Amino acid sequence: MACHLAVGANTLLSTEMTKKFESRLEVMRVRQNFAAPYLKYRFLFVQKPDLKDKKSFVTRIQRVCTSWPPGVYYLKLADGAVFSRFEVSDGRVKKIYENSPATNKPYPITEFFKVN
Repeated sequence: MACHLAVGANTLLSTEMTKKFESRLEVMRVRQNFAAPYLKYRFLFVQKPDLKDKKSFVTRIQRVCTSWPPGVYYLKLADGAVFSRFEVSDGRVKKIYENSPATNKPYPITEFFKVN
């Protein structure tokens, strides 16, 4: 099943939605007009147990995001597709987006939550 994921206002990425595990995810910070790599914490490394459910995933992110500025971030796969999108406020994960706000299609992380 093909899925289109919006990254910015003008960028559209297409990827096959398969349950492919990647341990290295690039951290991107969403700004008002663009998204850019978050240079202070470029990559988030995850293990399969971190993706078993939403609580485990939030716990993994909260271990590293305590000093991040408030805002929306997303994790990008090696092929450029958005794996997950979340909002950080006061050093804690405030919200995990299950669907893309631009396309209303689910992010690939939801497939990991459903299987486990």
